[in-house]
Amino acid sequence: MFGLSDAWVLHDGEPIATAQILSHSEQLERFRKAAPAAASTAVVAGDPCFDRLLESAPDRDLYRSALGLGDRRLVVVNTTWGENSLFGRHIDLVERLVAELPVDDFMVAAVIHPNVVHAHGRAEVERVLAHARRGGLLVVPPLEWRAALLAADAVVGDHGSVTFYGAALGIPTVLATYPADAVDPESPIAQFAEAAPRLQLDSCLRDQIEKLMATYEPAQYADVTGRVTSFPGRSLELLRTLFYRVLGLDEPPSPAVPEPVPVLHHQRQRVSPLWATVEGDRVERFPMAVAHASTPRVGGHVVVDATQPAGRAAEMADVMVRDALGAPPDWAERVFERLPGLTVAGLIDGDTCRMRLRDGTEIVRDTAPGRDPATLASQLYDEIVRVPLPRDP
Repeated sequence: MFGLSDAWVLHDGEPIATAQILSHSEQLERFRKAAPAAASTAVVAGDPCFDRLLESAPDRDLYRSALGLGDRRLVVVNTTWGENSLFGRHIDLVERLVAELPVDDFMVAAVIHPNVVHAHGRAEVERVLAHARRGGLLVVPPLEWRAALLAADAVVGDHGSVTFYGAALGIPTVLATYPADAVDPESPIAQFAEAAPRLQLDSCLRDQIEKLMATYEPAQYADVTGRVTSFPGRSLELLRTLFYRVLGLDEPPSPAVPEPVPVLHHQRQRVSPLWATVEGDRVERFPMAVAHASTPRVGGHVVVDATQPAGRAAEMADVMVRDALGAPPDWAERVFERLPGLTVAGLIDGDTCRMRLRDGTEIVRDTAPGRDPATLASQLYDEIVRVPLPRDP
């Protein structure tokens, strides 16, 4: 058992610690089997990490707001380390999720075990995720994963602890991979894996994520996920009492309470370039930076944000947008002159999009708060180029 077998807890046949902390009483029997010589040192004292999550869970809206989510749903992808981890088995999964989930409805965040970075180097991890980051992926800093989990609407993971913490919080959780031979079959994570939904990598990821969020019932797994701690909210209290007893000191009179999780601030930026499709009044946009990770799309158009370097993608633009603040007065005329294939140029000002056509026509439209006004330019483009279907004679 990782961390609790003889090799981890004994030296020359003797326990190396005065007290071996367990988070739940179910671990006692497994510990006695795995390391009987150290069993007398076992102390069940809960999980201080999970207690911080519980302490902060009521402020979920705060964590979502700090990430700039708005109405978007957050999908957290968690990978532990090793060849059987999510990254080890399906390193392209993050890119696929970014490619298949529309940017106005979803945000994808990657929580990567520090051992992955230590093993392969930060530069290599950044290289692997470069396209996905340009497509809007948030790579969560190593110590900030709790904040991302508190804001999550779904977790895609493996046998890592962050995945199980997500399930214990009641977040819809699906496993992308699970190496049964690497986990104690009697452990809660193994029992959760037996019943948890599995991601079918040869099927549409978007459909599976949406179905997961719509149908997931946390109560179905509560018996197992409840074993994350025997003393929810009390771990620091129990640990401090133990520590002071071991030290032979009087315990302070002040209460020992969990520290709330700091918020993770992330400023939302427009993803560019985008492939946009319009169906009625609904616009769906997907990042072109990861287009290679999805099936080819037809019937759409290219949207480019002029405030971000676009390179050759600008030459493909059907719609170009930018913030009105700082835009030259003749910006629209200049981009039409430079890009002969451009149809709509839009200036974003709050919830308003001021759009210019090649012939000089100006159209101003407003959108509802929380919606990207740039989608109005895509709707106008669709109105212009839509070809009516021929009627039957």
